[in-house]
Amino acid sequence: MPRNGKVYISHTPEDDAQIASLLSTLKAEHVDVWYERDPIEQLDDVVRREITERDAFIRILTNHTATSRQMAQELEEFERAQAADDRRARINLIMDPAYERQPTDVGTLTINTTNKPETAWLPSVLAEMGKLKASAEIPTHTLTVIVGIAVVIAIIVLFGGLYLMLTHAVGSQVPIP
Repeated sequence: MPRNGKVYISHTPEDDAQIASLLSTLKAEHVDVWYERDPIEQLDDVVRREITERDAFIRILTNHTATSRQMAQELEEFERAQAADDRRARINLIMDPAYERQPTDVGTLTINTTNKPETAWLPSVLAEMGKLKASAEIPTHTLTVIVGIAVVIAIIVLFGGLYLMLTHAVGSQVPIP
C-alpha cells in the first residue's frame, strides 16, 4: 500500500542543530514535514493529529533520546496509529556516534547516519516515505543533448564497423606473391 509521503520528525529540542540539514533537504524535496518546535510536557490534540495524519515517523536518535519524555509520548502515539494502519513507516536515524541502541529502536528502517554523508542514506529514507520518484526529471534540452551524443556514437560505431569489414574483405582478396 503506498504511503502519503508526509513525515513527522520526533526529536529533542537539544538536537535542533542535528536536524537542520535534514529539514532543509526534505523541504527542498517538497516533503510535507511536521515536528514539534517547542518542548512540551503532554502531547496536545494538534500533535496527536499531526502524528496520526502522517505515514512516516522519523525518530532522531541521539544521547538525548533516552531522557526525552516528549519523544516517548510521540512514539506511543505513533505506535497507536500504526496498530490501526500498518502502512506507516517508523524510520530511526542515529545521529550521534555516542548513542547506544535501545530495545525500543525497532522500525521499518534504522540508519546510522554518523558515518555516512546525507546523500548516501537520504534516498532510502525518501523511498521508505513513499516520496522517492521512480525517475528524475530531465530537462528537454539535456535529454536532446544526450540523445544527440548517443546518435553520434552509434554512427561512429556503425561506420567504424563497416570500415573494418571492408578493409578486412579487401585485404583478404589481395594475392600474396
